[in-house]
Amino acid sequence: MLNVVTYKKALELLEENFKYLKWGHIDVPIHLAKGKVLFEDILAKEDIPGFDRSSMDGYAVKSKDTHGASLSIPAFFNIVGKVEMGKDTDFEIKSGDCAYIPTGGKIPKGADAVMMIEHTENLKNQMLGYKPLHVNENVIGKGEDLKKGEVAIKKGTKLNAMHIGLLASLGISKVKIFAPLKMYIISTGNEIVDIEKQNLEEGEIRDSNRYILESFILENHIVAGFSLCKDNLEEIENAIKKGLELADIVLISGGSSVGAKDFSHAAVENNGATIFIDGIAIKPGKPTFVARKEDKLIFCLAGHPMAVGIGYKLFVDNVINSYISNQNKEVLHAKAKINFPSSSGRTTVMPVELETINNTLYATPLFTKSSVMSTLAKSQGYTLIDANIEGIYKDETIEVYPLY
Repeated sequence: MLNVVTYKKALELLEENFKYLKWGHIDVPIHLAKGKVLFEDILAKEDIPGFDRSSMDGYAVKSKDTHGASLSIPAFFNIVGKVEMGKDTDFEIKSGDCAYIPTGGKIPKGADAVMMIEHTENLKNQMLGYKPLHVNENVIGKGEDLKKGEVAIKKGTKLNAMHIGLLASLGISKVKIFAPLKMYIISTGNEIVDIEKQNLEEGEIRDSNRYILESFILENHIVAGFSLCKDNLEEIENAIKKGLELADIVLISGGSSVGAKDFSHAAVENNGATIFIDGIAIKPGKPTFVARKEDKLIFCLAGHPMAVGIGYKLFVDNVINSYISNQNKEVLHAKAKINFPSSSGRTTVMPVELETINNTLYATPLFTKSSVMSTLAKSQGYTLIDANIEGIYKDETIEVYPLY
């Protein structure tokens, strides 16, 4: 008899047990770090920017010299020089002086503001300024972006292209990221055969679950090995033993429900692992169970392809991301194109197909059995329907979690 827990309780138990995994780190060049999760805080080694610089093309001036300037009564300035990018200046801005400065140029000594080129008129050696300025207007001050010792990027950040640019500006060429976890896949069932077999016998099914799991795993982690087992206790037991030796997480598809030929439950316990989740109130995937042996986790997912894919996303991938990352998982908001029924008392995972109509994103539920691959292949995401409601009504806004 399964001791079923709610979806929410399952996530809590998983969070508690994921801390026992060996969370290592690796150093990677920043150009390969996009999409990876930062293992430690990144501190600014210096002020950014390292000097006062202009945020506009224009003229560096003393702000007090612009007071009262307007289109009808401009301020007059003598042009005493030109700021060159990447170079210091050998002149000083005194009252009534100005110097041309490009965007990013170093503010010359004596200046405290920049008048935008659009608000000026050049008269060869003189400049007419038509706008009053306040101190530091159009100036990015030294350390205004980041001060030396300040946290530039927090641990747990999933790095994007802008983070990579920031790292480069800090002179950092390598970063520590969370090391990928190693996962071992076990497919079980007398009916399961390798995909290379072309002429199937009556009742045989090609092993699609292995490739669903591999595809998800390889997005961020490592496949440490694979076993295909018949419904045989010793065979499954040995495969789990091998998986525990090679990997951080063992993923078993099939053999989680209570049945005469389902040996995974016994094989897990015979390997010295303790089952801490034995059934989850979710559809599909109710028979899912999870165990831990020291610093290793074992997931036994229901055997149907949708239950395997959704089970991995919900209980492995999402929990890993939640544990190591400070960012929420990607979510889309869409309108229900039709009514979505659900099973009261269980959280329902509904695969959906997405389409945009008149700039509005719509989600259509894919009503299918968990093993119908052609329909499942159309799904672009899934939505979760709470166990305490009976479904979703047409035009209701829902959250959709992408599967791509």
